[in-house]
Amino acid sequence: MEDSKDLNGREALAESGALMSADLAAIGRRLIGLAHQALSQNPHYSRYSSDTDDAPVRIGISSMLLSFLVDHPAETTLANVSVTSDICSKIVKAFDDDDVDVAMVMDVKDHRAILGDDLVAEFDIEFGWVRSTAFSVEMDAPIPLATWPPDQHIILKALSDAGRSYKVMFTGPDYASKLTAVRSGRCLAVVPRHAIASPLVEARDDQLPTIAPKKILLAVRGDSSSTRVRDVVSALSSFPLAGPSV
Repeated sequence: MEDSKDLNGREALAESGALMSADLAAIGRRLIGLAHQALSQNPHYSRYSSDTDDAPVRIGISSMLLSFLVDHPAETTLANVSVTSDICSKIVKAFDDDDVDVAMVMDVKDHRAILGDDLVAEFDIEFGWVRSTAFSVEMDAPIPLATWPPDQHIILKALSDAGRSYKVMFTGPDYASKLTAVRSGRCLAVVPRHAIASPLVEARDDQLPTIAPKKILLAVRGDSSSTRVRDVVSALSSFPLAGPSV
């Protein structure tokens, strides 16, 4: 049987440790509060924050959809924004970390679950195959591909389901690099149909399977209540391909 003194000593240490953890947690919360207060009073920080109506609205958008934003008619609601463009998973993380006010990404993986109640609209977007004018591939030869992490699974599954062989010639997180690889004339890629532009052309070939439309999700942070944020969300929701709010 354990000595009662040893037992009491352990209980005392456990209690002391619990108190220390509680104290540290309280100190941590206090430091975070002070840091937010200091930052909010810093004029340099206010340039990048959307806490005030005259500050830029921080938009996080998938690189694949960047032309979607750039090609939008110039409106005053989109004149004062700060844009972060990256792969979908990083945009979702930035949104979850409160680094952006608005997120616009493709509905893949667990993105819908992470955005949760902050999801305000969604719409379908059509995809098409693209090639350079110099591209050609022999009948039944493996299809050379340029892929991007968010769309790779979609493309490979479509080809596998169609019984077509393929080889990935290029892959990487930089969406622009994927298009550069296609312009080389050595591979094909899948892009939003609205974004197909010269010098690339849509590849129409019976060998290529149709890529089903995908959902695009638009989310805004629940605590982003400024008029600027609401106006930007309204503008993004009015894109030609946008559907009704959810």
